[in-house]
Amino acid sequence: MSKRAVFDFPNTCPRIDRAIDGAKAVIERAIDNFLEEACPLMSAESRREWASRYSDDLYGDLEDVFEETRSTNEDMRRQAEHQIEGLAAELDDAEAEIDSLKRQVNDLESSHA
Repeated sequence: MSKRAVFDFPNTCPRIDRAIDGAKAVIERAIDNFLEEACPLMSAESRREWASRYSDDLYGDLEDVFEETRSTNEDMRRQAEHQIEGLAAELDDAEAEIDSLKRQVNDLESSHA
């Protein structure tokens, strides 16, 4: 094959990073909302500080889950590239076999002419 076969899909790490950042914001908002309901007399500034601190702690506990997602994504990309390379090699072999069979047909036709 003249063209190298590759896994033609954009790098997903930036999308995963945005999703993780989004998760951090969701966690912080949820904690802030919880504190607002549980402690209505707490000032907004104090509530935001607590929410930020607790969301950082919760995110730290969940960080391995996010990183496992990133790692799984990288493993899938590597496997897809490996499979594509294998299929490309099979295609190259099949094309070589076709060329060989065509030559044999041509030789037979030439010898019977």
